[in-house]
Amino acid sequence: MALGFLILVVVGVSAIVTGFYGAFVYKGSKNVSVVLSLLMPVGLLIAIIGILLTVLPNFFQETIIW
Repeated sequence: MALGFLILVVVGVSAIVTGFYGAFVYKGSKNVSVVLSLLMPVGLLIAIIGILLTVLPNFFQETIIW
């Protein structure tokens, strides 16, 4: 189960790197640069969720205390 969450972290970090490349390094088409730079905040959210689920696997499960 934790391996799947670590994959989320890897995908998120790779999206952050790709977004950084699109925002600051890529010199091609403006539309491609905008799409690539939008990956940065999405990758950040994916990486944060992956880290959270790796450390606390039951974080998003509903808990009912009777």
